[in-house]
Amino acid sequence: MNKENLIKYCSDNNRVCPVPIKWQEVLDILKIEVGDPLTPLILGGWDSSDEEKKDRLNKQIEHAAKNEEVYQELKKFILGLKDNQWYYKK
Repeated sequence: MNKENLIKYCSDNNRVCPVPIKWQEVLDILKIEVGDPLTPLILGGWDSSDEEKKDRLNKQIEHAAKNEEVYQELKKFILGLKDNQWYYKK
């Protein structure tokens, strides 16, 4: 699955982003620190709009796609999320 298809998958069925406890795990996959512009919008960032959250997840996917190993790990993580581990548009 290429990055465009993964991005589409992430918005299918009104998905927005992983729930905060799962989205936090993306920090380790991307090997980024809190405060990086790609940090998941959790904690204080959770007040962001659904579009901002979706945009951040898309940027994380785009970033991961620059490194095949990181992309494969992120893709496996995203595709492994259960329905209750996603935040959905209301």
